[in-house]
Amino acid sequence: MQPLRTLALFLVVGMAYVVLALSYGDDFGDDPAPLNSWVGGEGAPKQKIIDFVTQVTTPETAMYLPPERRVATIDVDGTILVEKPDYMEVLVAAHHFCTLQKAGKCPTGAKKFCEASCNSDWSVIDPDVDAFLLTAFLNKTQGDYIANVEDFLTTDVSPIFNATYDNLVYLPMVELLNYLVENEFRVYLVSGSEQGFVRGLVRKASLPVSPGHVISQTVNLAYQSTPQPKSNAQTVSFLRQDAFRAPSVSGNGKAEVIREVIGERPVLAFGNTMGDAEMLTYATSDSIGLGLVLNHDNPMRECQYTDQDLLDKAKQMGWSIVSMKKDFAEVFANGIVPSKPCT
Repeated sequence: MQPLRTLALFLVVGMAYVVLALSYGDDFGDDPAPLNSWVGGEGAPKQKIIDFVTQVTTPETAMYLPPERRVATIDVDGTILVEKPDYMEVLVAAHHFCTLQKAGKCPTGAKKFCEASCNSDWSVIDPDVDAFLLTAFLNKTQGDYIANVEDFLTTDVSPIFNATYDNLVYLPMVELLNYLVENEFRVYLVSGSEQGFVRGLVRKASLPVSPGHVISQTVNLAYQSTPQPKSNAQTVSFLRQDAFRAPSVSGNGKAEVIREVIGERPVLAFGNTMGDAEMLTYATSDSIGLGLVLNHDNPMRECQYTDQDLLDKAKQMGWSIVSMKKDFAEVFANGIVPSKPCT
């Protein structure tokens, strides 16, 4: 009878394991499947990413790369987080201008920006957006600016999504960042948005990227050292000036700044506009390289808009087009969806 009891116990334990596996899916077990918020299947971008990462991290394959050569460069606005109806860095400046307007402290010469910010008049702001961004925090310290960014991200609520802006990062992209870091990729966020904004976002949205791995548009900063009272120590700060550093971190500038800062060609790049085309081309300019393009084609879960030029370029270059509608099982954590049309 003992063998029968052993067999019965084995069957009970086995059935329990199956029930748990079916209940918890990929989250059950010590080695969960990667990219859970992506839709899989043969030929899907999810599978292409997993296959690529597996090959470059497996020593026995022809595509193996040591960790120091595993470099990924990923765009921010519209690739990792919402960029409609306007870029978040613009919303941060608008919030600040409107606060100054209501307090009667609008800077001299910035009246049109203050009024437009309170009225959400993007027809005034967008054509002169560089001046808008530079004027908003002119002569403030970079530390003050980043503090403003972090406060905005965690307290201001999007009228489109009814959620604070730090929650408007794409869950599948956060999973991708984590997956790459876990596989010893050096991941860099490459953005035309301000460096201070992206560094604030990294912290408040809990992205697995260090502040030193932000390659972004940078405001000229003036070094300032002030003696501390009753001490030989100095307080060092960096004051924001009225110009951006060259080159611009967009288009050809992205590839050039990546080369200058990293000193290594990326082997994976991800973007969503023609401003990312040169970065994608650079990453796929050798036999080992994966280019990914995000297409915003799901108005029920995000904002719908298409950069057709980039999609055409992706087909020509063999880059993988990631459809928000077909390839993302979820877009945001916590079931966030637009409460009204978003374009």
